Amino acid sequence: MVVANLGFNPEFTSILGQSLSARGLNTLLFTLDHESDADHVIDQLWQYRVAGVVAAVTLPPRHVDMLSQREIPLVFVNRAYEEVPVNSVSCDQSEGERWLVDELCAAGHRRIAIVSGPEDSPVSRQRVSSAAERLANAGVKPVEIVVADFTYQGGREAMRKLAAGPARPDAIICANDMLAIGCMDEARHALGLRIPEDISIVGFDGSAPGQWASYDLVTIRQPTNLMVDAAIDMLMARIDDPQLITEKRVFSGELVRGASARLADT
Repeated sequence: MVVANLGFNPEFTSILGQSLSARGLNTLLFTLDHESDADHVIDQLWQYRVAGVVAAVTLPPRHVDMLSQREIPLVFVNRAYEEVPVNSVSCDQSEGERWLVDELCAAGHRRIAIVSGPEDSPVSRQRVSSAAERLANAGVKPVEIVVADFTYQGGREAMRKLAAGPARPDAIICANDMLAIGCMDEARHALGLRIPEDISIVGFDGSAPGQWASYDLVTIRQPTNLMVDAAIDMLMARIDDPQLITEKRVFSGELVRGASARLADT
């Protein structure tokens, strides 16, 4: 199991590891601080006799080919490839961002900023580009796009940058929940802003901390259990039969209407 930014969505990694163990598989976990470090993981992987790989990081196409040549099944989670055929399970990031943008715009927000995750994260890039495209369709240009780490501290720093700009946003779309939580704490405790009266903040993932009463975050909850089951089923089927054709499964998320943002009336 290869994952990056372990801290920003630990529930997913935990559920995946538990589910693999429940099926009698021992898990070898590789964690990366940045997706660009994935090269080193594959070099280490050849030291072990692995039955298959679940990757929540982007691997270079040449490494995908190497795994295929060695008949080691590979399933990606929330990663898409156009260059080579791969097995993947993902949440529909674009759909989720459209829901968030539509709700914010319908509630009257017009000064909307975006807090992105790391530039080497394809999940962040997809979420940010989808949000920006939907805003453009609504005739709204983001007041600013701030790049940050997928961390609580990254969210706090991003909020400080946005507040120091020429036009403070009235809503912030964050690329994940941990960023949104950091933005919320900085806005309330350092800047004296009220949420959602002064500023609306939304995230993406549906992580447990975002649902704590002190945050009650508006977010898109990924169907983690369904995605994990699908990834493991896909992997096990290809361990049994390496000649199976490539498969892709895409799941819709769920809009969680918390109290961190003013949304359109239902």
